This record gives sequence, C-alpha cells and structure tokens, in this order.
Amino acid sequence: MRTVAEQAVGSHYKRMPTSRTRPRDSVAIDEALDWRNSNLGRLAFAVAQVYERALLEWIRAAGHTDIRISHLTLFRSLDLAGTRLTALAERAGVTLPTMQQIVDSAVVLNLVSRIADPMDGRAKLVQFTERGHLILRILEEGVAQLEVEVEQVIGSAARTRLARDLLNLLHAKGVSLPIRAGELQRED
Repeated sequence: MRTVAEQAVGSHYKRMPTSRTRPRDSVAIDEALDWRNSNLGRLAFAVAQVYERALLEWIRAAGHTDIRISHLTLFRSLDLAGTRLTALAERAGVTLPTMQQIVDSAVVLNLVSRIADPMDGRAKLVQFTERGHLILRILEEGVAQLEVEVEQVIGSAARTRLARDLLNLLHAKGVSLPIRAGELQRED
C-alpha cells in the first residue's frame, strides 16, 4: 500500500530525463549544477510540495473535491478569530490581488467569509466558515498521518530533532511561527 505522500506525488518526480532523452552536454551541465537540487532550501521546498499534494489528496479523499492547492494557503495563514486580507497576503508571501483572488474563490466554496473588523468597522476580517473548520479538522488528521509516515522513515527522535532544528533555523533568521507553547523547545 502506498503512503499518502507517495499517492500525492505519483510519478511527478519519477519522470527524470535520461541521457537518451537529453543531449550528453545537458547532463554534464546538470551534474555540475547539482547543488541547486541538493541544498537545504530546495529539499525543504520539495518536502513542502509533497506535504501540500498529500494534504490536498487527503481532503479530496474525504469528499471535498472542489478544494484547490491555492486554498491551502488560507489554512496555513488564517487565524481562527479572523485575519485581515493584507496580513494574509503578507503571511503567505503573495501580493494583495493574489490573496484577494484566493479569498474570493474560498468564499464561493463556503470555506471562509468576510466580516466587519470589530476593531475597525471600515476593515474586513476573513474568517473560517463551518465548512472551513471541518476542512481544518481533516487537515489535522492528514498532517498526523504524514508525521507518522515521516517517523516510519527517519524515526521519532530524528523527526523531533528535525522539527526543532528547522525551528532554530527560522528563529536565527528572525522568523517566528504561531506554534503552540511547549510544542517544540528551542535549543540555545
């Protein structure tokens, strides 16, 4: 039986060009530039893509086939009490018009709604609907399954150490995430 991650990735990463499909010079250039594919940033990005695809498949397997990968940005960035559009765009690293399109699409799918900001009646907050909260619970189950799969590959201690080390790297770069207190302890 294939894991959730294997199902999500499918054969996407397996279709690597061979020397039969590319000129020999191209292969030599790629090998000389291998650092582009083996650095930590690229590896972390690839793992994040695998996670996103797996989570999207998890959501779709639960019957929510209208969800797109772009909607996952909201589930990562939106506070449970609601978040302003500008903050969502900043957290997701996208432009305001791009986030507006994602939110508009999510409103149509009844994932989120817009309400008046109680702190500033002129501003709007984006918040999860009942369906959005349901998808959050489905995502929580999917992440738990992916974490089990990671532990099966690298072990529980290594998974905990990896998470802590990634958090330390982010902290060293001045990035903080909304991680629950005590979930990961930073090593000084």
